[in-house]
Amino acid sequence: MLADIKGIVRNLNIGTETYLPVFEAIVNSIQAIDERNDLDIKNGEIKVLINRGSNKKVNNNEKDDTIIGFEIHDNGCGFDEKNFSSFQHYGSTHKFEVGGKGVGRFVWLKAFKRVEIESVFVDNNVKKKRYIEFTLDNNNNNKIKSPPPVETTEEQKTVVKLMGLKREFRDQEKAYKTTEKIAQRILEHCLSYYVSDHYPKILVESEKTVNLNTEYNELKKGIDIETLEVNGVKFDLIHVIMRDTIQDVNKFLLCAHNRTTSVFKIDFLSNTSLFDNDKKCYYSAYILGNYLDENVSTDRIGFRIPDKRDLDVESFPVTIDMLLSEVGKLSKTHLMKYMEKAEQIKRTKLDNFVSENPFLRTAHKYYSNDILSEISPDSSEEKINELLYKYKGQAEHRNKKEVKKILEKDPRSTLIHDTQEVFEQLNELQKDNLVHYVIYRKQVLDLFKNKLKLNAMGEYNLEKDIHNIIFPQKTDSDSIDYDRHNLWLIDEALTFYNYAASDKALNTFSDSESKDRPDIIIFSEVNGDGICESVSIIELKRPQTDDKKIIDQLYDYIENIKNSKIKRQDGMFLKIRDFTKFFCYALCDFDENDELNDELINQLNRQQFKRMRNGVCYYKYNEIYNAHIEVLSYDWVVRNADQRLKIYLEKLGL
Repeated sequence: MLADIKGIVRNLNIGTETYLPVFEAIVNSIQAIDERNDLDIKNGEIKVLINRGSNKKVNNNEKDDTIIGFEIHDNGCGFDEKNFSSFQHYGSTHKFEVGGKGVGRFVWLKAFKRVEIESVFVDNNVKKKRYIEFTLDNNNNNKIKSPPPVETTEEQKTVVKLMGLKREFRDQEKAYKTTEKIAQRILEHCLSYYVSDHYPKILVESEKTVNLNTEYNELKKGIDIETLEVNGVKFDLIHVIMRDTIQDVNKFLLCAHNRTTSVFKIDFLSNTSLFDNDKKCYYSAYILGNYLDENVSTDRIGFRIPDKRDLDVESFPVTIDMLLSEVGKLSKTHLMKYMEKAEQIKRTKLDNFVSENPFLRTAHKYYSNDILSEISPDSSEEKINELLYKYKGQAEHRNKKEVKKILEKDPRSTLIHDTQEVFEQLNELQKDNLVHYVIYRKQVLDLFKNKLKLNAMGEYNLEKDIHNIIFPQKTDSDSIDYDRHNLWLIDEALTFYNYAASDKALNTFSDSESKDRPDIIIFSEVNGDGICESVSIIELKRPQTDDKKIIDQLYDYIENIKNSKIKRQDGMFLKIRDFTKFFCYALCDFDENDELNDELINQLNRQQFKRMRNGVCYYKYNEIYNAHIEVLSYDWVVRNADQRLKIYLEKLGL
């Protein structure tokens, strides 16, 4: 019976582990060293050379470091007649006792285009050298190309060259590029050899050399071994704490014949990295045993063991789920101190974030454990913020539904204790929303204060800088969101309006012919006939500038807007009538002791403006225009806004 090499390779499945063929070659080398009678395993040596691209200068003068192949050198027994015969036979049982399935060399051709082997072995006390060429395209009637061996004086060795890494494997996620990562992955795959203290010296070489024995000496500080029994079947469990790992994931690894075969994520650690002495680490549990050795699949990437107990119990007394469940219990006990440390770090991180973002404290209060289960000690602030908002939103939605349900009940059947809990939580949620708004106001006020100061050039900021904080220029309330303005800085009543325009010519939104551009004009208290009961006009002046005509300017705006129609984007009209009240605000930066403002103050006095007691501010009511006019200093605006904000901050404990 002949074997079709192309068919065998095509039907093989090596999963997503790009370098599994390399691991197979390394395991073969370990076995070859073990098979050499005149050499102790500790004196064996394996070198894994990573062959990269042409090393020509490419983009940005960087060298091409594309991995194109590997060479695995060992000083094992070599391809003597017995091993070569096994190599030629598909499904050979030569290495059955050590887990050999007789298909490993075909895995090489799954990922690599060509395999070349040079091997020096001993045959009847004579050293001989054998050359083997193994490809899919150049074999003759499925026979491996290998001329007869020749005598040599070279030392015993074998070099396996895996050449031409195929693009579909080179582009995989696990096609690691650096020597360190590849070395680490080899160590993880072969860790059971190290744990059993049965390993040679292994070096991984490219632009630098990594000694796996040295790496293991550091790693073994976090290794503990125990045995477990599941349904009468014994297993060895190796607990490994890794400070650094390629996969950055906690995992269970089922092994067969000292090789990692199947990997499973650990559900109870799915979102948690662990910490050892405040350093991030990950956990791996290696599970070994005769039961796994006997039931590994031919391709060595899985087991014949069923996941659940739905097959012949006598054939499979332990299922995968049963085994992982028992391992999980022992792992939890082993990891208790690490998990407690991780929980402490997560809770501290969450508490600190909420202390800096108090408007999210209700979500933290009611859903802390849920949130902690979804974050890890190294979760970003963006992740924590996202989760807090998610749970806060869920709480608000749930409370709205509960309130609606309560309101729809017959009042006679609704008792206080039925509603107390939901309203307590509702109160907390609304308080959080208020905290968010108060903090936002504080940030706006701080920015406003900053814009009133001298800039880096020793000059005061332009009027537009102040203007845009209060209400963005050249916009209106139909074109921006409600929360884009900060009219509350001047007066809370200004935030309730039907229409507002900022730095827009009167003739662009009304039937007035005037091209005057009030800084901000606000239309409020619209009745059923579309008539505005009040109009507010705000005029801003750059700090430390003198503008004696500011009052006349306000009167001009009133005259130009009176008896006009305001057309909104939705086609609705707002009307201004003789009885419409006008509230005018002139914001200046003047000081009674500053000569620059003497003339403005004299003008206000001549027009019989009255000075307010609590600041450098003046006011007057003009009966002819039905207008209340206030001339306010920027200092007074800031001080007044500060006082209003302070009350909220104190009440909210901020």
